[in-house]
Amino acid sequence: SIDPSTRKSSFWQLSVGAKPALRPAQMKADSYKDYLLLWSVVNVDVFVQETYSPDANIDDLATEVSRVVAESLKSCVVTMASDTGVPQVVELASESLLVETVTPKECHQLKVSFLRPGSVLRAGDGPVRQRCVLTSSALLLRRNIELRRAVAQLMEEIASSSAERLRLALEECEKPGRFLNLPWRGLFSPEDLQFPLWLGDYLMPDESHAAAKERLGQLLGVQEEALEQAPDFLDEHKLLTAHVGTYGPEPGSDRAQGKAPKASTSG
Repeated sequence: SIDPSTRKSSFWQLSVGAKPALRPAQMKADSYKDYLLLWSVVNVDVFVQETYSPDANIDDLATEVSRVVAESLKSCVVTMASDTGVPQVVELASESLLVETVTPKECHQLKVSFLRPGSVLRAGDGPVRQRCVLTSSALLLRRNIELRRAVAQLMEEIASSSAERLRLALEECEKPGRFLNLPWRGLFSPEDLQFPLWLGDYLMPDESHAAAKERLGQLLGVQEEALEQAPDFLDEHKLLTAHVGTYGPEPGSDRAQGKAPKASTSG
């Protein structure tokens, strides 16, 4: 509530018992010392028709890709590992809590892997394959939740990100063809946070981290210098350049010929 005379905010808590009543609450800042970051790097092959109409329902195509990726992830064997630990298989049918699985408390990030036959997830239907490398993360402020639900949050983020990338690529496509410029994502976090909350912006192949940093700064109302770039293991641009020829630019483009890309006008 707000005191009308001083305009100061005050908090109240409900005391239960024989005489329930609202009493002033002493609020303390939470440092979130037990936070945990789940992260993963996933290769996804998105299949589309060789020719697609500008009038096609892009939302339907994206929704179908999201559904297929989500179903594919559920069929994977899931493992978790800390920076120095051995990967452990996650039993998605178990009701065990995250706090019972992750030790010690000093561990604040876990890599989640989705193991399956082959090297990539397949999504969609069609003769044209669009390859995509995507990073995903889920920040958990508490560890007293079921492990399977924590993994489910990461799966949902991967599926929705796959769909959004296809949606943006189809919207940016000027003419039907055998190649889509799938966007990648630049991640940044306000530097004064005490935990890794990574905020992302999708970038087309001819854009750089600077474009994402500028747009996120405008969205958050902060100076660009106040945004910290994600570490290498979440840097999709570095992961993409490690797969030259597989996830590289369209054949015949300036980037494919070693020329500097044209300046981006988006944002």
